[in-house]
Amino acid sequence: MSHVGKISINHQVSSFVSGLKETIRTYVQVAAPLTLTEAVGLAKLHETKVLSQKRTSFSIGSRPLPIGPQPITVAKTSVRASTPPVKRLTGTEMQIRRENGLCFNCDEKSAPCIAAKDCF
Repeated sequence: MSHVGKISINHQVSSFVSGLKETIRTYVQVAAPLTLTEAVGLAKLHETKVLSQKRTSFSIGSRPLPIGPQPITVAKTSVRASTPPVKRLTGTEMQIRRENGLCFNCDEKSAPCIAAKDCF
């Protein structure tokens, strides 16, 4: 920036800060540096802090990342295994079951609210 010409210190600081990554820029803006040297120092300080936090979070309790392409495995879970099948009834079938006091899921004679607990 020194070879650009006569630019005010405020403009130099604001130009530098505007080019920073958002997380670093916010940190530097909150500190409100008065000189370019202060802005650079704050940016370096915050960048070092962020990088050390990233390294620490990866190294604590994590295993090394594998090198090279790894096969993707997807666990197959069946939703049907845990939930019983649901009977699809037409409006007419539902009306008949209501009139006869039958469960909507099985052929047992009971109130609909009780049937749900008994059938499942």
